[in-house]
Amino acid sequence: MGEMRIMSPLDGDKHIEWDPEDQKSVAKAKKKFEELLEKGFHAFKVSRKPQRTGQEVKSFNPDVGEYILAPAMQGG
Repeated sequence: MGEMRIMSPLDGDKHIEWDPEDQKSVAKAKKKFEELLEKGFHAFKVSRKPQRTGQEVKSFNPDVGEYILAPAMQGG
């Protein structure tokens, strides 16, 4: 099971899950991932071993267990 966490100052923290074996859930998650990248969000795949780390990515892979998407930081 995969999980995408979407951070947004307007909507809070949302979650989308998919099962790599279920193409319908994969398609839904991929579509949301791509929509958010088009809106300027940054995507990070999360690895948990040996410690929790993130790496920025530009494409969706349903075999990744966890993604975090966050809007670009804006200076003031």
